[in-house]
Amino acid sequence: MNELGRRVEALPGVAAAGAVNLAPLGGINWESAQIEEQGDSTRVTFITSVAGHYFRALGLPLREGRAFTEMEDERGEPVVIINETMARHYWPRESALGRRIRYGRDAAAPWRSIVGVTRDIKQGSLGGAVQDQVYVPYAGRYPWSDMSFVVRTAGDPISVVPLVRAELHSSTPPSR
Repeated sequence: MNELGRRVEALPGVAAAGAVNLAPLGGINWESAQIEEQGDSTRVTFITSVAGHYFRALGLPLREGRAFTEMEDERGEPVVIINETMARHYWPRESALGRRIRYGRDAAAPWRSIVGVTRDIKQGSLGGAVQDQVYVPYAGRYPWSDMSFVVRTAGDPISVVPLVRAELHSSTPPSR
């Protein structure tokens, strides 16, 4: 997570902070996926870039595995976290951890190892079905101005809003 994220997380009353390029119910970005040893998927796969303690801030528990490390987040290591729906579809009787996927149609795209499986959430609309979802480490993929901060508080969230706003306004825009 960048310095701004660390400062937000250090504010009084903030329990966790993270960032995401497409907040839940706020938009979608989808690609085709290729599953190692299973070929191309015909299912829609949502791709979401996250930073910092996004899963903890959103209250989205990992069902298996782990979150991204700070090094993976900053360098964009070839690792992913997938949702339960995707894990059940491709590996119904075994763990998805350590399996590899790549998205897009480019055969030269890197294989990405699954390091975690998270609970399902709705990503485009409440009325739509839950789709396969892949989370990738942020690693500067988008300008920070395109990212949404997610903040979990230890108490009254309204009391933290002015502190978070002040921190966001006082910072210089982070570089890509």
